[in-house]
Order: sequence, then C-alpha cells, then structure tokens
Amino acid sequence: MKHRQTTINPAVISIAFILMCAVCFAADKKNQAEKLRQSLVNLRISIQGYDQFQPWRLRDVAEHTGYAVAVGPYSILTTAANLPNVISIKARIAGQNEFVPVLVKSIDYECNLCLLEIDPNSIAGPLVPVKFVEQFRRSATVDYYMLDSIGSVISGQASFYHVEVNNSQSSFAEFLELQVAGSSQRTAKGQLYVYKGNPVGIASNATEDNRAMIVPSSVINKFLANVRQEQYKGFGITGFSTEPLVNPVMRKWLKLPVDTKNGMLVSDVYTIGTGCEELKINDVILAINGNTIDSQCRYKHPLYQDIRFEHIITMCDVGSNAVFTVWRDGKKINIDVPVRTFASSDMLVPFNEYDVQPKFFITGGFVFQRMTRAMLAAQGEDWSAHCMPNLMQYYQNMSFKPSAERREIVLLSYVLPAPVNQGYQNLGQLVASKVNGKSIAGFTDFVNSLQENTGEFHIIEFENDNPTLVIDKQDLAQWDMLIAQNYGITKMMNLGK
Repeated sequence: MKHRQTTINPAVISIAFILMCAVCFAADKKNQAEKLRQSLVNLRISIQGYDQFQPWRLRDVAEHTGYAVAVGPYSILTTAANLPNVISIKARIAGQNEFVPVLVKSIDYECNLCLLEIDPNSIAGPLVPVKFVEQFRRSATVDYYMLDSIGSVISGQASFYHVEVNNSQSSFAEFLELQVAGSSQRTAKGQLYVYKGNPVGIASNATEDNRAMIVPSSVINKFLANVRQEQYKGFGITGFSTEPLVNPVMRKWLKLPVDTKNGMLVSDVYTIGTGCEELKINDVILAINGNTIDSQCRYKHPLYQDIRFEHIITMCDVGSNAVFTVWRDGKKINIDVPVRTFASSDMLVPFNEYDVQPKFFITGGFVFQRMTRAMLAAQGEDWSAHCMPNLMQYYQNMSFKPSAERREIVLLSYVLPAPVNQGYQNLGQLVASKVNGKSIAGFTDFVNSLQENTGEFHIIEFENDNPTLVIDKQDLAQWDMLIAQNYGITKMMNLGK
C-alpha cells in the first residue's frame, strides 16, 4: 500500500506564524497595560486665566482632560502645558470611581513638567511608581498608555521618528524632545511612552498628522532630581545666540586654523542666562565640557547622535561651571562659565505669563500694560503680521536683554473712549519712554511717577515721535470712577508682586 505524502503550503506556514506573533504581541501589550494600571492617572483640570486685552477681567472657567504617571507612591508627573492658570485638579486612579483633589508641588514651564501630589488619605493605597530610562532607536516601535476617565487603560503605537532640541509650547527655552510618527491617535497631554518595556517619556504636544513630541527621560529625571533639592534651581538656559559657521571667508576672517573644521559663531550675547557675562559676539565656541561643537551648532550625543548644543547646558546643574573652549582674537582659550537660569518674568518681553494677573494701570481711560508675548499673541493666529514693527523689534531682538535702564516695556495698549480723553481715542500700541520728564525703567516706576506727580498735568512721551499725551489731573479721580463704572472695571491697576 502506498502512503500519500502531505505537502504544507509555505504561505499557510507564514500566515500561521504571523498570527502566532500577533497573538503573542497582543498578550504582551495586555500584560504591559496591566502592569501599568496602578501607575497611570487621569486628570480633570479646570483653568481660568485673565483676558489679555481686559486684564482686570477673568475669562470663563474651562475644563479639559490630562494624563499623568506615578513617580512616587503619591506623586504623579504631567506636563506643565496641561496646567497654565490652573484653579483645580482632580485625579482618578484605576479601581477607584471618584476623582480626588490634587495639589501642585512644583511646576516648571521652561522644561514643561509638573509634579503633583495626591493626599494619601484620599486613595485606597499607594501608586506604583515608574522609572524613566533613556532609550531611543530611530524607526523603532514605541507604545503609549493612558488611563481614561472611567479607569480603563488605553494603549496605542507609534514609531520613533526624530530627536531635536526645541522650545516647547509653554516656553522660550530650548530643550531636548523625542518625536514619534504614525501614532494611532493624537497624544499631547502627558500620555506615557514606553520602549521595550521601559518608560522613555511623556507626550507634550502633537501635530495635526498625529506626530507627537515627547519630554524625554533625561529631562524628566533631572527635573525630579531638582525637585528633591532643598531649593528648586531649575535648568541652565543659554544667554547667547549662535549661527552655523560654514563660510570659509568668515572662518578665515576670524583667523581660525585651516585644519579646524568645527565651531559655531556667537552672533549675539544677552544680558541674562548662561554665558551672558563671559562670551562676546564673534566668539567661536569649539567645545562645551569637552563636547566638540560642529559648524552646524551640534555635537555628537552617545545615544541621539547629532543634536544641538543647548542640551549640554540644560543637563548641567545651575550654579556649577561649564567649560567653554572658545576661539577669540586668534587664540584658543578655556573659559569657566557659570550655568545660569532665569524665569520668563525676567525677560524684557516675557514669553509666557501663567498663573498671574497681567500688569496694568488705567487712568483717564488710557489702558497701560506691560508688554508680553501673550498680550501680542492675543491679537489672533497671525498676530506677528499685524504687530507694529517696533513692537516686533522688541520681541524678536530685545526680549533677552533687560537692563537697569529698562527692565520692562510699558505700552499704551488702547483708550477707553470718554470725554476726558477726547482727541486721543485712536492712540494705541505705543511704547512709553518718559512720564513727567522721567525715563521709564519698569512698570512700577511708571505708576509711581504718575502717583507722585504734584503738577497740574501728567505728561507721557512715547517712542518714534508719536504724539505726547497730556492728561489734566483736575477731576481725574472722578473720571476714573465713572470710567470704571461704565466699563465694568473692578480695579484700575495691578502691579504684580
């Protein structure tokens, strides 16, 4: 009797193998989700900021959802961009139906991170902290996880796409970010990203095509280390700007040796930040802390390869010294540069103005405000195209250059029409230069000069040959009361802290 030989189609074997892999992968994902279940937190956030053009008025309360992950038994981490002008935060953990109150322990808008604390008495038991690990491989698959509002773990996939040093949506400062592409849904509010079972960052922003930006482990771990210190010092921030140095004529003019191919050009030096006192325009920075800087302002990172030099400075401890190897006046020198930081409020034109009421002063219907990026941006999506050129000059070129002579820009924003300001009602967007003959260094100086004036008139001069403003002080207090009543103004000034 003959035995029939059975032949199995290779295509069937391939399909079976693929199905088996898919089942194993789904099981791994399920296991990972279950493992993270007691680490993920859903946030219900209420925010309320001030109207930038009517700074005496609060906007309506808005609510949105955010996500967080445990970094301690009762400590959770999310992005600062989730919490600008926050008035209340509530958290839900897996296995617990109700949302519980959460308090802000530390928030840093520059690195875009916030540490929150949950009252131990409000939840059944401690959370399971995760540990962030610095990992990256271009094009590799990465998973993300979040806890939804009903306590279920939601997961998805994306691929590592790129690494860059950029400013976040909440800051002017340049920080390292991981970028992923092909995300199965939009992730931008603190979702946890995991690679090979290890947490590698949290989502901070996303584009319309679902590319996501991630705050990486290196920034997260340094933020958490800073929070544990007796005093939070923040991150090092550059006090200078640079340009690529590839033009051979420029390199020759700077007397760089022909065999020196690296180095970036210092194009401007600020009055605040790391290097603001030590560097000079036309310095060539060859290395920072032994890391060679190439002609494109990048250095070779052991994991991320070619990235911008700012990451070196942000990873240094504030108050420590960074060694800059600089080519200056035909010589190579080493300079010890103290690592410095500064807040947005220290800038001549602050980038952000969160959690505070804007500075303003109203008299005679004239609305004076401190100029900030937030105030300019309130003009609409294409605000930079509609800004007065001199205001854009301050914002683009002078923001990082406050001085003793000018710490803040005082702007006549607009005029609330009333008989007392007849003839001036079309004035607006004017930079005040002097008040009652005194130069203006800051907003408080401006207001003090008005309040201390014993003359008959207030005289306010503006830049660029704009008309001088003359305000009759007689009956001005009565006019202010009437204007406040007519326009629903609850208080006529805010000078901040």
